[in-house]
Amino acid sequence: MLERAIDLLVGSQAPLDTISRQLGFSAPSSFTRFFRERVGFPPSTLRAASSSPH
Repeated sequence: MLERAIDLLVGSQAPLDTISRQLGFSAPSSFTRFFRERVGFPPSTLRAASSSPH
């Protein structure tokens, strides 16, 4: 599930609440907590880093 979450965050512009529902979470906050506990930072950080110019 974590790989799918990363793919969706990096590869789409879907809002976080849409992504969290697609992954089966009842609320974006639940997804954010799941992601942060496993990766060490919130999904918004990954999305911002992946969208910034290199």
